[in-house]
Amino acid sequence: MLIAFAASEGLQFHQVDVKSAFLNAPLVEDVYLSVPQDLELDRRCYFLKLKKAIYGLKQALLAWYEHLKIGFHSCASDPCVFHRADKSPTWLYIHVDDISIFGHDVTIFKEEIALEFDIKDFGPADLMLSIKINQFSNVITLDQQHFAEPLVHLYGMADCKRPLPLL
Repeated sequence: MLIAFAASEGLQFHQVDVKSAFLNAPLVEDVYLSVPQDLELDRRCYFLKLKKAIYGLKQALLAWYEHLKIGFHSCASDPCVFHRADKSPTWLYIHVDDISIFGHDVTIFKEEIALEFDIKDFGPADLMLSIKINQFSNVITLDQQHFAEPLVHLYGMADCKRPLPLL
């Protein structure tokens, strides 16, 4: 729906990846770790307190989600979709550490997020969740031809005649 909305409104559709995303999120609750045997620390220290999330921690995804949504409002029907109306209206779709950005000027958000996180800017979206994206003026097409063609050849259907639909 968000892609259809972007096409109908003539919005830009770009993607960025936040490097080491979960490691950027501060933890709200106290989490302690026992000191590994091989770690050279003062042996009077038996526990370490985590200040930020780490991979594998149950709270890591929620901490990242809460940290990222600052200034945005999440959609009631899809908590992975965010909207911000100030400055330049912007919509975000979050898939773990990948962010799809929709807006009339996505540069504003990209500059803001680059100040806080180390990001990789992919520019205009061309692939999302293994779906190929083709963007034109007010038209966005989606296809999975790159999946279908190998299957057609694998099952010997490449030379089959396709029936024409009756109009």
